[in-house]
Amino acid sequence: MSFDGRYHAKRYRKIRTIAVYNNKIEYDVDFNTNNLGFVDDKDYQYEIAPHKKYYAFVGDSFTAGYHGREPWIPKLRRNFKERNIEIFNLGIEGTGIEHFYRLLKSTSKQLYITHIVILAISNDFNRNLWYPLTNSSEIWICPDNLNSAECIKRPYIARIIHPTISNEKILEVASNMFKDRKKKAHDSYLRRVLKQSELLIFVVRSVRTILLKISGNIRNSSSFNALRNIREAFPSAEIYFIHLPQKQEVVNREYFLDNIGKEIEKIGISYFPTLKECHWEKNMFFFRMIILIILAMTILKIVFQIIYFTDN
Repeated sequence: MSFDGRYHAKRYRKIRTIAVYNNKIEYDVDFNTNNLGFVDDKDYQYEIAPHKKYYAFVGDSFTAGYHGREPWIPKLRRNFKERNIEIFNLGIEGTGIEHFYRLLKSTSKQLYITHIVILAISNDFNRNLWYPLTNSSEIWICPDNLNSAECIKRPYIARIIHPTISNEKILEVASNMFKDRKKKAHDSYLRRVLKQSELLIFVVRSVRTILLKISGNIRNSSSFNALRNIREAFPSAEIYFIHLPQKQEVVNREYFLDNIGKEIEKIGISYFPTLKECHWEKNMFFFRMIILIILAMTILKIVFQIIYFTDN
């Protein structure tokens, strides 16, 4: 997603993405992008065929799916290879509800869409708009209201490396990256330490979501307005919202935004609370790769049911 609100991506690229936590490689996966730059092994074309349905899946990293070692949408497509169904993967890591609207709007002239499946967690309602900025070696995630000249002064969030780099070199790059970020950051030592706490990050995001619920302003939030905009921009499309749970929601057995389903249904979007319809355990979240694989399988099951029942 670019500064001008349009979607721009790297087409026909083989990408290797690596995450390092506590000086250990958490995941190391490869994936390909297609002719529109999305995570898929199939090119997307604009077509309108009689009696054919076109499903666009939009969401964050769970939709993109590559953290589970293999994107799940191609698997879903293979299950429907003999049906009159086309499936598009519009998932992009780190995006929120407002991004979903911009993405759908940006690709509406490139893809014909009859069905939209939104896959989101509660925190997606709190994700602000951003755009990526890169040079030859670094990547920044910039707030939508900050120009690139100012954004580049901030600490970068990732490094661009050679795809064949060794694991030892990866850990070295990650260590140097952490040191560079510390030099550029003007935070106190305590604040830098707290920023590295995944527990604190989780608590802050959860509190934001809970405050949004308590304030009762969810219907007036920019994210909810984005859902309205999706409904208005695709008046003839069938739209589904699949609500995935976060760890604390699994523990509490309820969503932070427990009434969000009724509000979503009011604007003409079908709502599926996976927390209530699927079995979840808190220990699923202990290992990132395991939970991503489990989520992928859960999504696959639910989406299969949606497509199967609406196609019959």
